[in-house]
Amino acid sequence: MRLWRWLHQRREEDDLDEELQSHLRMAIAERRERGESEESARAAVLREFGNVLLVKEVTRNQWGSRWGEALMRDVRRGLRQLRKSPAFTITAVVMLALGIGANTAVFSIFNQVVLRTLPVRNPHQLVLLSQKSASTEGSWSSWGDDTLYFSYPAYVALRDGNHTLDGLAASAFSGITLVTQNFADNTIAEYVTGNYFDVLGVRPILGRLIKTQDDRLHAGNPVAVLSEDYWQSHFGSDTSILNRVVKINGQSFTVVGIVGYRGLTGEYIPAIFIPMAMQHAVMAGRDHGHDRLTDDLFYWINLIGRLKPGVTQAYAQQELNSLWLDWHRSAFVLLQHHHGKKFDREWMQTKLSLRDGSQGLGFLESALGDPVRVLFWMVSIVLLIACANLANLLLIKANARQREWAVQHALGASRWQLCRQTLVEGLLLGILGSVVGLLLGMVTLRVILRMIPDTYALKQALLPGLDWRVMIFAVLLGITTSLVFSLAPTLISLQVDPLQALHAGSRTVIGRRSNPLNFIVIGEIALSMTLLVSAGLVAMTLYRLRTLNLGYTTTHLTTFSVDASLLNRQNAEVKNEYKAIETELRHLPGVTSVSYASIGMLAGDESGSSVAVRGFTETGPSIEPDRNWVTPGFLPGLQIPLLAGRNFAEQDSETSQKVAIVDEDFVKHYFHGNISAALDGQMAWGNGTGVKTDIQIVGVVPVVRSVSLTHNANGPMVYMPYAQSWSNGRSHPATFYLRTMASSAGLAADIRAAVRRVDHDLPITDVETMQERVNNSIFQQRLMATLAFVMGALALLLSAIGLYGVLAYAVAQRIQEIAIRIALGASKQHVSRMLMQRMLILVGTGVLAGVPLAWLGTRFMASMATLTGNATWVFLFSASLLFFVCMLAGSLPTRRATSVEPIRVLRAE
Repeated sequence: MRLWRWLHQRREEDDLDEELQSHLRMAIAERRERGESEESARAAVLREFGNVLLVKEVTRNQWGSRWGEALMRDVRRGLRQLRKSPAFTITAVVMLALGIGANTAVFSIFNQVVLRTLPVRNPHQLVLLSQKSASTEGSWSSWGDDTLYFSYPAYVALRDGNHTLDGLAASAFSGITLVTQNFADNTIAEYVTGNYFDVLGVRPILGRLIKTQDDRLHAGNPVAVLSEDYWQSHFGSDTSILNRVVKINGQSFTVVGIVGYRGLTGEYIPAIFIPMAMQHAVMAGRDHGHDRLTDDLFYWINLIGRLKPGVTQAYAQQELNSLWLDWHRSAFVLLQHHHGKKFDREWMQTKLSLRDGSQGLGFLESALGDPVRVLFWMVSIVLLIACANLANLLLIKANARQREWAVQHALGASRWQLCRQTLVEGLLLGILGSVVGLLLGMVTLRVILRMIPDTYALKQALLPGLDWRVMIFAVLLGITTSLVFSLAPTLISLQVDPLQALHAGSRTVIGRRSNPLNFIVIGEIALSMTLLVSAGLVAMTLYRLRTLNLGYTTTHLTTFSVDASLLNRQNAEVKNEYKAIETELRHLPGVTSVSYASIGMLAGDESGSSVAVRGFTETGPSIEPDRNWVTPGFLPGLQIPLLAGRNFAEQDSETSQKVAIVDEDFVKHYFHGNISAALDGQMAWGNGTGVKTDIQIVGVVPVVRSVSLTHNANGPMVYMPYAQSWSNGRSHPATFYLRTMASSAGLAADIRAAVRRVDHDLPITDVETMQERVNNSIFQQRLMATLAFVMGALALLLSAIGLYGVLAYAVAQRIQEIAIRIALGASKQHVSRMLMQRMLILVGTGVLAGVPLAWLGTRFMASMATLTGNATWVFLFSASLLFFVCMLAGSLPTRRATSVEPIRVLRAE
């Protein structure tokens, strides 16, 4: 009665017409006819229509108030609506947060790998110099793209001759041994010119940076600047580090500053920066008298410059290219004199170009760019599926609110005001989803980063925090998606007919067949099919890599690396140190064999060169076999079988006949597969008519995976005695291999103790079992497979939820029809078959629509990552899994429909 009196009091003020009151009376009368008392019927009408009327006395003046006040009122009303439906709110926010959280985590990695610029002053003014020449004369020491490397004399010519750059700086990376009073560590140093930090516009956190006077050729100042990361992790942010002396490769350097800068690569994070003029002193033990700072044909430094204001990149490139050609011309005459030979015309076929330097050298993008793009594509599909489910929820909720909207419209609310209210509710969902998604994204990102092995170079490159760009992305993503998918219920609110909506028997705007909901579910299933197929192919690729025959046995095998040459030791000292370490390791309990090599297996490193073979003339494209210096126990210790010939022996010394063992690929290429001819063959490193083939081939072994599991048979391989590596005047690092009788658990501590007994200042790196190294070498594939599996499972779950929601809504809409069918004699099996048929049509249509999408998706992934496996079986398995999960999801609404009691349903209607 209270509602009725209130409506009569507001009749003239709110312009409630007689027809609306008539429909309200009809609503009460219909409930009276079903046996309800007048009081209970009026109470039901109060609950059904009165909430909007009694929460606040909504009048036409209030609807037409100022925009700001109206918006705030819509926000309060939206919050009340979300609070009134906690199940709907929690479900919508969780689904939205799952999609946003996954996208936030992957976008954070994408941002660091692809988008993030150097943290320097005006990074978009920076340019990288790149060169490409027809002649390949000279030597390279590169960590990435060879075209980005120059010789130091070329840098000086370009730096001093240009008028378009505000400065041109050079840098180079090198592995070093850093020794302090408390620890010894193998890490990375970056050699920088004296103008390097000025060109970049970097300022110190503490102390000062390297200056021009510190970088005088052959008279450099032994000062160093620590990176902030290394200062915090190894020195505990101790400010007293300034003016303290540390040893780099045995040379003393004074720490003069701390800088919050992580180098040019993004992948290899330098621990310390030192003047480039000090390179010769630091690398004396490795270079053995070779002066990189005066060698015109040794390419080892990267060049980065800053454009002057108003100078375009094209104009600067034109000037620098002219200088580059002039330097090539002058170097041609000089090198002709020094080397005693005439360079061919290809020496002048060269071009210098400028690249965008705002992101540095881009090594991180080269390593991870394509896999991250694939993951970003996958999580975008997950977000689409989550948003499709949100659209389903909003559509169903919109149909339930049509009578409420009809009352509001009848009370004076315009259609725009109803539209605004619906959009505000969607906006609130988006904000809540963004907040929860950000938290979920932070957790997901940390989980992903914890999956990266400590020995992986990218461990330090990716930061766990979310910067402002990622946060803005997450918030905009949540708000945009929620507003876009709120458009459907908004359109419904615009189509509401008050008289029809208030009629008890009126149909919803969506209709009984729920076509919009069906189309959304079909789209979800199609997208899920795409993700499942992609995840299946990634998983199959990983399985094939795991089961690949490496050519040697990894069980009970432990490895680690040392490099005594970085301590500026003489060759004889390095040789004796490695021998002493080998002797110490042989005495460890349970160790059956010890050997070492210059390049570790599956370490991602390779060393190759052209080769001359007696009696062989290259007719096709020339190849450069890889090489590795190994001790006599290396091949037996790794259980690499000998196919023919003999193994290395202790008699293969520095002064004896040079010998080599080659693999089958070498025999196929140079001896047409004839192993007997190979054992009589001789070879030499280098090519040309003057090369003396003085290396005797004494053995043949099978092809093994030595660089990485994904590196397909790294070309012909040549093994040589480690003892004969000293004859070339260079020292090498050593990667040791220990085979044990049983498990090698706890062996790492014994190894470290044994090395310390030989040399306390010699750090060791990468102590791990070979099985761990195998797993680490396919870390990228394992991570992609894990994330693809998680996203495929998430997409499958969301699709099942979407299908369940549609079928549950269909059952609720057709409950009276189902009751009548059962009352007229239809069996429960018939009702179940009717609903299952509809479900099969939805799933089947979605799967068929997903097949071409999945095919396109796998083509996209294959263009960025190596995929192997039978796609047909993956498609069939994915489709079967979709059908099974969707049938399981649809069984609950079907069971509810078949358990209907016709008398109770028809009485309620």
